[in-house]
Amino acid sequence: MAFHNANYGIVEFASGVNPPHVCGVGASGATVHEVFCAEGGEVEITAIGGGTVTVTLAAGQSVKVLCSTVTVNSGTFVGFKSFNQGVGNRLLG
Repeated sequence: MAFHNANYGIVEFASGVNPPHVCGVGASGATVHEVFCAEGGEVEITAIGGGTVTVTLAAGQSVKVLCSTVTVNSGTFVGFKSFNQGVGNRLLG
């Protein structure tokens, strides 16, 4: 038997602007906290507390920040987020 933690999720960012509801803003404890590059490209990230940065990343690189919006200009990016919905660990097996 193994334990599987169901408190984590992945957001696949579309090309163009991914607004706050896509990033999980407003959902308590479910905001994207890391933007990961699956295929090299350029992404513009706006932090929840303000400020925007445009970065060019290679596959496998990431930026750790609580995101408000993510704009994918090129490449393929995903976001990692955690949930705090009382789901807890689930027993598999």
